[in-house]
Amino acid sequence: MVDEQDRLRPHMRVFVEGLALHDLAHALPPGAGVNIVQALSGG
Repeated sequence: MVDEQDRLRPHMRVFVEGLALHDLAHALPPGAGVNIVQALSGG
């Protein structure tokens, strides 16, 4: 999910309660719904 610099890889998206999360250091509230989406690529 993360690269060597602890950043999200380009095709990964994280949503907390339906809102895009861009900062992995962000604290999550108790019981928050988290979705992790990975885009598919290729030919």
